[in-house]
Amino acid sequence: MTVTEVLNQAVSTEPGLDLAQSIQQMIVQVVWNFFWGQAYWVIPLFVIYQVATWPIMGRGPEDRSRDEWRGFKYEARNQVMQNASHRCEALMFLTLFRCKQAAAEADHIIPWSKGGPTVVSNGQALCRFHNRSKGSKQLPWWHVLRLEKRRKAYFPEGVPVRVHAVMTEQDKAARLAWQAARDARGRGRF
Repeated sequence: MTVTEVLNQAVSTEPGLDLAQSIQQMIVQVVWNFFWGQAYWVIPLFVIYQVATWPIMGRGPEDRSRDEWRGFKYEARNQVMQNASHRCEALMFLTLFRCKQAAAEADHIIPWSKGGPTVVSNGQALCRFHNRSKGSKQLPWWHVLRLEKRRKAYFPEGVPVRVHAVMTEQDKAARLAWQAARDARGRGRF
């Protein structure tokens, strides 16, 4: 519909409406007809995008409270690095290959900022580039499943490959022991 057609139709519309309201109605109708006629594929595309980027369900923490340990330290970091053979676990070229760089950092699969605990089952070894590019993004479900499948090839025998971001009783006991030691050190300072 052209502008002149809109104006002609606006002038000849209902007698109770003023010209501004008639033009406004016609513009809304033209815009709606244009976008629905041209972009009917937007809704299915949006649904596909949402499904493809949805995080994996049932593997994350029960609540969003943050673990007191921010980074992987000591034994947890060493275990994450040894499991990955000190090589970056990031996906390359549409998940077909693994990055060839040496791992420099241990990172959370389910981000710490989104409630992911600092436990070995939630850790992955990454090179500096991939850790910086991932940031605090939560990986989609297909990415986590692909990571688990690839881990079967290079993880040591008997080490679980499943990504599970929930603290075990052993992890909770380690946190309590760390807090007790921190509190004992803190009392002697003043």
